[in-house]
Amino acid sequence: MKHVGKKIFNFRLSNDPEEPWDIMWTDGMVTVDMLYKMKPYQRINHFPAMYNLSRKSNMCRNMMVLYNQWPKKYNFFSKTWLLPAQMGEFQAYYEKVQNLNLDFLIILEML
Repeated sequence: MKHVGKKIFNFRLSNDPEEPWDIMWTDGMVTVDMLYKMKPYQRINHFPAMYNLSRKSNMCRNMMVLYNQWPKKYNFFSKTWLLPAQMGEFQAYYEKVQNLNLDFLIILEML
């Protein structure tokens, strides 16, 4: 996308917020300070607190909170455990269902 913008629209691309730019493409975190300094025409490929969705462990944690609050509305994702923190819960569940053909997610959380 960033290269198409440069080729078709002549956008200025940069990884350095101190240089003039139209589109900032970053794989890192975007600080609130950077967002406040952006001009109205500038665009960035992230939004604040994006890690809550983009990191599987955070997304899982948030989905489980929503499921616990509204189980009928949030019953569309597989049973999920964050390991190693939920190892005991996962083992207990697995002992009950190991002979059934069920899907579940195990997410290894980096501590």
